[in-house]
Amino acid sequence: MLVESQEPLRFALALARVAGLFAFVPLPGVRNLLEPARVALALSVTAALYPVWPVLPQEGVSAGHVAVWVAMEGAFGVAIGLVAGFVAEAILLGAQIIALQAGFSYASTIDPTSQADSGVLQVIASLSAALLFLSFGLDREVLRVLAVSFESQAPATFSANPSWVEPMLRISSLAWRIGLRLALPAVAVLTVADLAMALTGRIHSQLQLLSLAFPVKVLAAVLVLSATLPSFPVVYEYAATEALQAIRAVAGVGR
Repeated sequence: MLVESQEPLRFALALARVAGLFAFVPLPGVRNLLEPARVALALSVTAALYPVWPVLPQEGVSAGHVAVWVAMEGAFGVAIGLVAGFVAEAILLGAQIIALQAGFSYASTIDPTSQADSGVLQVIASLSAALLFLSFGLDREVLRVLAVSFESQAPATFSANPSWVEPMLRISSLAWRIGLRLALPAVAVLTVADLAMALTGRIHSQLQLLSLAFPVKVLAAVLVLSATLPSFPVVYEYAATEALQAIRAVAGVGR
């Protein structure tokens, strides 16, 4: 089947890449948008990228080729979105570990970014990560890499590369390490508080410390978070730098 006009097919391939990116990129409020608004956002970004839309072969393009190309474009966009989303997941992981140790998991609310039942600390961490994503200009960097990727990874000749595995594994392990390191100070203080109350209760069995355990741990967690909060943007900037390097490696884009 010959393609009479390339424009609809070029638009479809570019849209598949953009839509795959927006499925996981941690932009605040994107997942909350109504379907028409999300479609309009993807269409707008795709139209803005018109100068870099791919140039396709003039002949020999069949329906099978189109289906494979669209699937690969969606996978490529999802890969970039996942790498960008790992940075926010590092903050969420640290918050979840602290919440579990401090007892914040007993109180839950609705996460406005996902409409899921989440702990209070996780919701605060999710919103903070989204604001940091915009504050450091990662949205512009991700879109810039996406635009350049149409030249470095042309849709008609693009295929999944085993070299993707290494940067994606590296950034996912980095997210785990950062989350654990962010939570470690609070977990250490809360563990010491648990041990102190356990030893005090053991020595003075008539003391009823069970009723004090929860407020003491919550207060200790809040104090530790207040002391370590200034380091969060620094850690986020480091993780964002590593994530951008991984995104460029996946997209085949230089610095």
